[in-house]
Order: sequence, then C-alpha cells, then structure tokens
Amino acid sequence: MTNIHSNRTLRYYIKVLIAILMPFLILYHSDLSAKEKASGFVFNPKSEYWPTKGWKTSTPEKQGMSSEILTEIFEDIENRDLSIDSLMVVRNGYIVVEVNKRYFETLYPIYSSTKSFTSAIIGIALSKGHIKSVDQTISNFYPELLQKNGDSKIASITLKHLLTMSCGFEWPEIQTDYSNIENPVFQMVMSENWVNFLFSKPVTQEPGLEWNYNSGCSHLLFAVLYKTGLDVADFAQKYLFTPLGISNDQYKWRKNSNGMLNGSHDLYMSPRGMAKFGYLYLKGGHWDGEQIIPKSWIEESTKNHMKMNWKLFDADHYGYKWYIQSFGFHSAGYKGQYIFVIPKFELVVVFTSDLIRQELGEPIDLVKNYIVPAADASKPLPENQKAITILNSKIERFIGN
Repeated sequence: MTNIHSNRTLRYYIKVLIAILMPFLILYHSDLSAKEKASGFVFNPKSEYWPTKGWKTSTPEKQGMSSEILTEIFEDIENRDLSIDSLMVVRNGYIVVEVNKRYFETLYPIYSSTKSFTSAIIGIALSKGHIKSVDQTISNFYPELLQKNGDSKIASITLKHLLTMSCGFEWPEIQTDYSNIENPVFQMVMSENWVNFLFSKPVTQEPGLEWNYNSGCSHLLFAVLYKTGLDVADFAQKYLFTPLGISNDQYKWRKNSNGMLNGSHDLYMSPRGMAKFGYLYLKGGHWDGEQIIPKSWIEESTKNHMKMNWKLFDADHYGYKWYIQSFGFHSAGYKGQYIFVIPKFELVVVFTSDLIRQELGEPIDLVKNYIVPAADASKPLPENQKAITILNSKIERFIGN
C-alpha cells in the first residue's frame, strides 16, 4: 500500500511540474520555431553610396580583403587555362577587383543567368498586383490550351512550380547537348509558338515533387505576365533597370518569334550591370531609399525550395531561379556566366566566361577557395603595397592572355 501511495504521489507531483513548466516549454518551442523560420541569409539595406551612376573603386585591404589571396585566383585560372573573360569583385559596394578582356561596357550573353532577372520581375509584378500569388495555377491564365491538352496534371502546375523548376514536364534538357535536335530547348526555339510547344509535352512527374532543369518553365513565367496585359519589356525597364541606373542601351533582351521577351536565356549585359543586379539582392531589394523588389520576395527566392539532382554543380538546393549554397546564392548561365551574392561578407562577384561543360562549376570553386577566404576580415586591413603590385601584374597578365 505504501508503494502504491508513493507512486500516486509521484505521479501527482509530475503532473503539477508539467503544468508549471508547460507555458515555458510552449514559449521555448515558439521561440525555436521563430528562429527556424527566420533562418537564412541576412540582408543589410544600408550602403555608403549607391552605384546608380557608377561604381566606386577601392583597394582590397581598405574593404577588409587580402590582395595576396586574391592574387591566387589568377594563378589558378592561368594554371588550369580556364577561359574566363571577366571577373568583378565588389565588397561593401566598392569594386576591389575588376578585369575584362574586352571593354567594361561590353554586353555579354548571360544565357540562363537571365532566369534570375525573370524571377525578380515576377516578384515586382506580384507586389504591384498584376498576379495574385505564386500558388496561382497556369490554368488561370491559359484555360484554352489546358483544355486542348487534356492533361489534368498540367492544370495543377503553379507559378511556384515554374519558379522552382519542379513543373513535372518531360524535359531532358541537361541530359542532352544543346546543339542536338532532340534537346527540348532546341525544339522549343525552332517551334512556331514556344508556349504551345511547352504545353504539348507530357507531364511525367507530379508537379512540385522533383527538380528538373527546364528553361521552358522560365519562359512560361513571362508568357503568364503577357496574359495579364503587361508589356513585360516596358515593365522591366521602368521598375527594375531604370532605378538601378541601367539605361536601355546598356542591356539587350531579345524577344522570341511571338514577340515575347525570352524569360529563359536571351539577356545581354555588362559585368557592371550584372553586379548592380547582384547588389540589389545583397541589399534585400532596397536601392537608394526605394524598395525595388519586396524584401519578402528576396528572402523567399533564396530559400531552399527544391533539392537538386544536378551533379555538375555542388549546390544542393534551388530557390526561385537562384542556386543556394552554404556561403551564399548565385545565378548560373551556359559557359559560366555567374552572379554571386554573399550577404555574410557583403560581397557580389560576377563572372563571364567561355567554359566547356566539364568546367562549368569552376567559378564556384574560385569563389569558395579564394574570394570568400580573402574577405574573412570585417574591418580594413593594413595596406599591403607589395601584394597589390603583384595582384595588378596578375591582372595585366590576365587581360593580355
């Protein structure tokens, strides 16, 4: 009887203790959940100046970067004979390294880095009420084509699926060389109507379940905007490029045979223009007193939405047309066109290149192995004239090759 009584007493006190602690446990769990939800990149909207009318330059050391480590980038590029045309490193809003084998104003084809610009324009259009939600299905905009196709899976594809390349279409793009007539992008570009071609493809995966590289999804995002009545070219110029100080003669964005901007891969920009776009994301969508892109869209775009299965990259996750790394996020274009944004170190890095397929991930390694380590200091470093002289000689050699 004594044991029974003791057990009952113990259970009673345990219940009382739980009742006392439960509010604190709930608060702790809520706080933990809030921290988990808030995890990700931290965006600082402040800037010493805004490069709307042009970039300012600085020595690496003044911005807390090591010229000695930055020199190793050019040694690595030379040793491996990497065909890189330009490299631009911006820290704290100042150019600390800039090399270009052509002219600073040269417009390079940035290929699929175009997709990150498309994502930004979708975010701006959403903020201005031209579309309601990323959860809207494409059947809201193209009911006639969906009825003609008769595939019920297509009706469930949302704008979010298009943004995260998880739309489910049969689309072996990266499994086939782009010059091969069997490549779906080759076929889409050669077709009379790109949207019709996309809708003619079967949906072999449930939308939202699996990441698969699909340039057609990116183009379809702009097709949706055209369906709302927007002139996407004018919209992009007015609400994205003009605020950044990028005039319409400082970029070129080709349209397809149906008169639509290609949301996938036909944007031409200078590295300095690409860096402005990266800086806009670094600042959380803020630019000189104006919120160009909602901060919430920047945050959502750079979350881990889809697990990637593309072994060519070491990025594990994909956001809204951005590749997510542990150190930051980046766009990526055919032959090595990159815009890296690294909020932790206030860095923007741009590459334009002519790399072969097997070398496509090399700029990622250059950023990880040299640029991020060079930016380890949070305050200005003592000037190192010897290292700067060597760096400048390496830059001159790079330009001359």
